[in-house]
Amino acid sequence: MGLECGTGFCVNGLGGARLSGAVRQSARCRRSGVGVARRRRLGSGRLRMCESGPESSERSVVPQESGLRELPRKILIGISGAGLLETALLTYKKVFGGGIASLCSTAGCLEVLDGPYSTVFGIPLTLFGMGGYAAALALGVYPLLASDKKDTEAREKATRGLLVTLASAMTSFSTYLMIVLVGVIQGWCPWCFFSAALSGSMGFLVLSSFATRWKTAVTTALVTLAGAAGIFVTTPGGILDASTIRDPPPITTVSSAEALGIAGRLEAKHTKMYGAFWCSHCFGQKQMLGKEAMDKIDYVECSERGRDSQSALCKEKKIAGYPAWEIDGKLFFGEQSMEDFDEILRTGEKANDPYADLLKEIDEMEKQAS
Repeated sequence: MGLECGTGFCVNGLGGARLSGAVRQSARCRRSGVGVARRRRLGSGRLRMCESGPESSERSVVPQESGLRELPRKILIGISGAGLLETALLTYKKVFGGGIASLCSTAGCLEVLDGPYSTVFGIPLTLFGMGGYAAALALGVYPLLASDKKDTEAREKATRGLLVTLASAMTSFSTYLMIVLVGVIQGWCPWCFFSAALSGSMGFLVLSSFATRWKTAVTTALVTLAGAAGIFVTTPGGILDASTIRDPPPITTVSSAEALGIAGRLEAKHTKMYGAFWCSHCFGQKQMLGKEAMDKIDYVECSERGRDSQSALCKEKKIAGYPAWEIDGKLFFGEQSMEDFDEILRTGEKANDPYADLLKEIDEMEKQAS
């Protein structure tokens, strides 16, 4: 009986009763390292052939990644671009634009984007988000800049692992932030929900395209969640001390003669300053006026976790952001310079007030709601 390898498929000349012989022969063909084999039994005319091709159908097939197709890749680029613009705007407002209140005046926005949860090691979270979206945008665009099909495939293969890791990390971190927002702060933050929706969409798009890399995704998600938990547990004002009464940082500057004069005039107008212990702009305002001047001004703590909290009064006064100054019955938002105070005290108004439109919008919304 001779063994000859060639092309063909499994043929059982004797029917189902001899199928086991074909299976044994198929195994022998595979062991020999030849993808296709055929056996003839001399004189019998009966024929056995192995399945054609380099691999038998009995051998397990490893799924192949096809990469991001054209439409999903364009969607990824769009999501990343939108996220980059959002986080860039929030970062600019936080660092250079006088705070988040002009974009979002809800308590959730202020505490998440301008409070103790808004930074990690002194760096705004929005800046990390901006970097993440910028990286995702670059990884999405990179294969499209290839010179030919071979180069495109090479670039797609090189960026797959990075995309999966990045998308998993951003989705996991956004999920954790949503837990903090809903479970701890219990506030409403449209910008936060929008960013979480973008991160979640990006994660779903990438992970569904590279399903075979689920181990990388799970590992990255677990590491990210553990890291986020560790950071926020130890953050001042974080989860572990969410029920702890907090004091604002002490004022360390000495009041100038000008500041004392302004403070005396503010005191005569029954001025109140509304703020929160975590508000960096409130602290900056206090430092500008100095300790002696601030002793003349009635300070109202609006955070529920702050010392001597008067959060109910802040809600009643419709305080949309911190710091807020109530001077002679009128509200003025944001840090004020000495010139601003002088103008308000003389005229009762402030020219070019960037928060005036915000107050008008709040009044209009309340009128519509009623």
